[in-house]
Amino acid sequence: TANDSQTPQSNNDGTISNATWTSGPILSNMSGSSYTSTTINLSEYENNQLLVNSNLTLSNVTVNGPGSIAVDGNLTIESGSFVKKNVSLICAGDLTVSSSQIGLAIRKPGIVYSKGTTSITGSTVNGILIAKGNACTLSSTVVNGAVLNYGSSFTLGSNSDVVGSVVSSHSVDILDGSSSITKGNLPPFFGLNIGLDPIVVPGSYLEY
Repeated sequence: TANDSQTPQSNNDGTISNATWTSGPILSNMSGSSYTSTTINLSEYENNQLLVNSNLTLSNVTVNGPGSIAVDGNLTIESGSFVKKNVSLICAGDLTVSSSQIGLAIRKPGIVYSKGTTSITGSTVNGILIAKGNACTLSSTVVNGAVLNYGSSFTLGSNSDVVGSVVSSHSVDILDGSSSITKGNLPPFFGLNIGLDPIVVPGSYLEY
């Protein structure tokens, strides 16, 4: 019963009868977290989703799919972490990846979506990288698949290669002769809802 705290004359108490309770997300999965030297099996989470309402750091962590990690904050993946196939990483803040791998291979890819600044160093991404922040920088990194950049800055530096496709709403800044963009196979994402904005398509003048 929800008691009305107004005057006794109103007394508009409310009563809920015959209610059925439904479980929501596990509260421990909804807080800012860090995982170190462990394995995350997304199948063990409700709806195969690990939800974090602030920052999340994965250090030397293996993530097994299928499923998704959604972070309402910054996402940091570091120290030899391995995010395997059929995993979507969704980040509302900045994404920082170092010395790690996302996706098993071009035919067993992952999806990375970042709304903030994206910085990937010394890593391999097999799949699709969607960068919607102001800047996306790859350093000593290989992307096998596709990069879709909406920001005003996209930089390839220090031995970075994209094999597949790059679509960018602004020009690509290639910092040295050891970095390259090469046409190649695209990952198989047919039938998946990955929420791409229809502003650029492969083969357009914005594809590199």
